Amino acid sequence: MAKRSRRTAARKATRKKSGAPADAAAPEVGPQPPPATAAVSRETRTAAAEAYEQKKEREAARNAAKSAASRELGELPPCKDPRRRAAAETSLRAWCEIYLNKKGWFNLAWSPDLLESAADFDELLAVGGRKLRAMPRGGGKSTLGKAGVLKGALTGAFNFVVLIGAIMRMGRRLLADVKHELLTNDLLLEDYPEVCVAIRRVGNVANRCKGQTIDGEPTFIEWGKDMVVLPVIPGSRASGCILYAAGLEGAIRGLNVNGKRPKFAFVDDPQTKKSAKSVEQTNARMELLKNDVRGLAGPDEELAIYAAVTVIYPGDLADQLLDPELSPDWEGKRGKLLYAFPDDWTR
Repeated sequence: MAKRSRRTAARKATRKKSGAPADAAAPEVGPQPPPATAAVSRETRTAAAEAYEQKKEREAARNAAKSAASRELGELPPCKDPRRRAAAETSLRAWCEIYLNKKGWFNLAWSPDLLESAADFDELLAVGGRKLRAMPRGGGKSTLGKAGVLKGALTGAFNFVVLIGAIMRMGRRLLADVKHELLTNDLLLEDYPEVCVAIRRVGNVANRCKGQTIDGEPTFIEWGKDMVVLPVIPGSRASGCILYAAGLEGAIRGLNVNGKRPKFAFVDDPQTKKSAKSVEQTNARMELLKNDVRGLAGPDEELAIYAAVTVIYPGDLADQLLDPELSPDWEGKRGKLLYAFPDDWTR
């Protein structure tokens, strides 16, 4: 308390000397101007701006180089086992047993009908034609057709194939199964690296296709739900092959992609249970097969077709296609549900 009194008395004495009243308040201190800065010359500002632009250009170039490196495939590995690949390509059956056996597609014994179908497919891949195979559901005809599409695409038997289902959803399902093998089958990756390395780099993300290169040149790969374009790789037999999903009643007339017309069509169960009951729908689908599908290759060109069908009702689409009098331009065969009864019924 005594210290505070002495400080107060000292302040009053100071004010008295300066002529200010003893009880006058201390003057308020207003805002102070900022300290003066040295003037920056125009040359200095220009140099700073140029340095900043150069920095941005270096960062952009570094990012572009990094992005290009991530899209570049680089040197592709060779086929891991050329002898295995050569043995597989001798026939569709061999190809299935070597590359698709571990995937659960062909891990059971082959029925006589399936063996005939595989031989039919080999003939189609070699010389073309129109083959029709009727088998009970679960007999393996659709699986064989998808395997034939895989083999034909990877070996360069055709450069444009259309996978046709009764409706668009089924066509997409066929293509999805083929895509799954191309993306996940390690044996195909080992023996067909010119195709599968680029697909693995995409990793089922379609946006990664953009800008993919090999030796600085674009691969033009596409990976969609309706269409796949295999990478354009120098020396690859599958270079640029198109796999296209469609429904029988979809807009497929005059199909043309990148200046290419289809060379092969896999038609899988082209009728539904509902359409099989209808004479009108059956006739309409027959016209689509005979005109729109057969005409996919273009004028004066023959389209190779493999059709897998199941007869649902007498007189339905499949039944008419299998009748040589009604469909003489189709080579159709009917498979059996049962070849023989067991010798011992008691077991």
